[in-house]
Amino acid sequence: MKTLRIEETEPTGEQTIQLAEELGKNGVTVDSKSRELLAVAVAGSASGIRAEKGTMQAASPISPTFALMQNMIGIQRSANPPDLGGILEKIYAHGLSLHAGPVPGASERWMKAAKIRCDSDPLLNAMDRSVRAVTFGNRLNEEGPRLASPIADLPNTPFEWFRENWDLITSPVWVSALPARVWADWTMTVLRLGYALSFLWEAEWYMQLARNALDNKIVPWTMAVGEVRTIIPWASMDSSVSVRDVSSVLKWKVHRGAAVRKLLVDWQKAGEFLDMNFEESCRRLSQPDMTSKLQEALSTRKAHAPLVWEAIRYTLMTRENSGGNSDYYGMLRSSGRYLTVEPGTEWVTVVASLTCIQPDNEANVADLMQSFQKMGLSPELSDVIEMLERAGLARGSADADQGVRIQSAF
Repeated sequence: MKTLRIEETEPTGEQTIQLAEELGKNGVTVDSKSRELLAVAVAGSASGIRAEKGTMQAASPISPTFALMQNMIGIQRSANPPDLGGILEKIYAHGLSLHAGPVPGASERWMKAAKIRCDSDPLLNAMDRSVRAVTFGNRLNEEGPRLASPIADLPNTPFEWFRENWDLITSPVWVSALPARVWADWTMTVLRLGYALSFLWEAEWYMQLARNALDNKIVPWTMAVGEVRTIIPWASMDSSVSVRDVSSVLKWKVHRGAAVRKLLVDWQKAGEFLDMNFEESCRRLSQPDMTSKLQEALSTRKAHAPLVWEAIRYTLMTRENSGGNSDYYGMLRSSGRYLTVEPGTEWVTVVASLTCIQPDNEANVADLMQSFQKMGLSPELSDVIEMLERAGLARGSADADQGVRIQSAF
């Protein structure tokens, strides 16, 4: 019987003393009484967000070595976990224009950015080198560059939003402008949003295809993509919690989208769409033998993708509300059986600041609303201005509406 071996990578016990020695070799020196305390502080600085009531805590990827202290096998305690890195690479590639050629992929961009971060920060570089020597020795092999090629033309979607904002947050100007821990938190926020919103967009896309088939509505690809707009209902913040609850809507969007997707995959494997373009395939879907099954999928009450739904929910939800592991980068908040859109202050800061394109730059609320549109979000203007004021990013009078200026946080 095969067993799964989990290796702890956090320096503890004897390794703490070794870490203190390595820090000294790399130029971080303190008096002999404080050496071990320094090592404990360095090891603790890698602590990331922990889910409320969770038993595990992720490592914060503030440098290449800290990021490599964990993998999906260890996080999920599974021999065959989902290929999260591969999923994010595909999401990034879906955000590329079809006119673009192969470009550095999401992971390659992060690795280059993380190395820039280390090169410009002597303390972080010393920490990275020291932890690497103690935890991995000579056993660490980094993956080579990964390139991304365009997959489909999906403008004004979460895929495009993720690609644009990932390019920004991994660019030298943003890497240099942000403190190490802040940069790590901002990159994780972009990853969380890109991952969850792209899956929700996909679910809504399949549901829209099915609805069009039932209505015998045949539209070209670009128009069909444009029909998928709001993927997370964002009711006024003044509404009651029950009105703002999105739990049921999002859950059944995921399950019904998965049900439609399975039908399409099965039909494709059976050769139903062989040698057909998009519009011809849509006409085939409008035939009675298919519409009856599509109708069933759109009204299903069966959980077709429970793991996907849990992943989306966990990714978007605020992880912990208080204490040293508070998560201000979540978008959804759980209140008993309700799940409401209540972005944390730092979530607003990340999304709004990246809308400014460069550090110490400005944008306006109209630019931010366009960014929200790509994300599949349609908040009320008054709520957006209030969030910006609360985060200290709004400049000018609220009467200016979409003309209110946004000042980047860094």
